[in-house]
Amino acid sequence: MPGSGLGLVWLDARQTDDPENDNMSLRAAAFDATGAQVSESLVDERVCDCCPTATAMAASGPIAAFRDRSREEVRDISVSRFVDGKWTPSTPVHDDGWKIEACPVNGPAISARGRTVVVAWMTARDDDGRALAAFSNDEGATFGTPIRLDDAGSLGRVGVILLDDGSAIASWIDFANKHAQFQVRRVEA
Repeated sequence: MPGSGLGLVWLDARQTDDPENDNMSLRAAAFDATGAQVSESLVDERVCDCCPTATAMAASGPIAAFRDRSREEVRDISVSRFVDGKWTPSTPVHDDGWKIEACPVNGPAISARGRTVVVAWMTARDDDGRALAAFSNDEGATFGTPIRLDDAGSLGRVGVILLDDGSAIASWIDFANKHAQFQVRRVEA
């Protein structure tokens, strides 16, 4: 996928017409400089139905962040990296254990610079909405302990961007005292 072409990652519903399989999948495709499709691949066979995905370009290639979906309806944020010409198995950024029977329509954000990657996301285990961010120094192979962004509760809608000094600016919608507010905070690993 890296090179002079274009890569896309998307939620794919081609399996949902099968009554035995309601899986929304995550797929990727690469296109050359002329716009011709050169590959298509499965990234993850079961993801959240409508939570937006996010991608970034790390030192050795793209990384995708998305809300994964287990058979038990746990919908935590995972990543997959494009390594040696294929997508790695999905790995959770953090085991939040958020079980929800429906899509929260609240995807992650990701940013990368060199080998440093940061992912921001929202989770609401036990109905406690939290906005979190976690850093990786190995291109997303592993992530550190999550940093809570909000002070009292979050509706999510996160954004994040890495800065030149290795810190990040994260944004989210806070929810406290029955009021929603757009919040921004600088965080460090």
